[in-house]
Amino acid sequence: MKKIAVLTSGGDAPAMNSCIRSINRCCAKNNMELIGVIGGYKGLYEGHFQLLNLEMTSGIHSLSGTILKSSRFEAFKEDHVVKAALSKVRKEGIEGIIVIGGDGSYKGAMSLERLGMPCIGIPGTIDNDIPGTQYTIGFNTALTTIVESIDALRSTAKSHRRCLILEVMGRDCADLAVYGGIAGDVTAILASD
Repeated sequence: MKKIAVLTSGGDAPAMNSCIRSINRCCAKNNMELIGVIGGYKGLYEGHFQLLNLEMTSGIHSLSGTILKSSRFEAFKEDHVVKAALSKVRKEGIEGIIVIGGDGSYKGAMSLERLGMPCIGIPGTIDNDIPGTQYTIGFNTALTTIVESIDALRSTAKSHRRCLILEVMGRDCADLAVYGGIAGDVTAILASD
C-alpha cells in the first residue's frame, strides 16, 4: 500500500492525537501517503480528506481531542451510505483505512471491510470496552482524572462531614468506576445497568 487514511470516530479520547502522529511518522518512514479524514465517518461520506505531512502532526501529542475532528454518524449503518463513502475513498486512491475509536467505530470499519476495503482498528475509548485489549487509548488518562477528582472531593467531604457521589462515564463497562474507586480508596462503588 502506498496511500492510506486515518479517521477518528465517536467520542474523543486522550492520546488520539499521539496515535495520529505515530501513524504519520510510520507512514513517512515507509514512503506512504497518509490522508486524514476530517469528521469521522461523516467526513468519509462527504469526502473531507486532507493529506497529512510530518509538519502538520508535529507537536499534536499534547493537544486534547482529535485534530481530525469526530462525529457520530448514524447514517453510516445504511449500506448505500457506506457504498457512497467507499466510492469517494477509492476515487481518492486510498488503499486502506485506520480507524481510531470504540465499538461503534469498529462496526463502521467492518462495513467497509465487507465491501473490500482493508481496515485496522485502534482502540481509542475511555470506556475500556474493546475485547482483546487490556487498556484502550484514553482509559488511563480518564482514570487519572477520576482519581484526582476523588482526592479533591475528599477534603471537601471531610470538612463538611458529608458523603459525596462522583459519577463517571464508561457506558456499559464499569472499568472506570471500579479502577477509579479502588485507586481513589473510596467507601463504595456502585454500578448500574
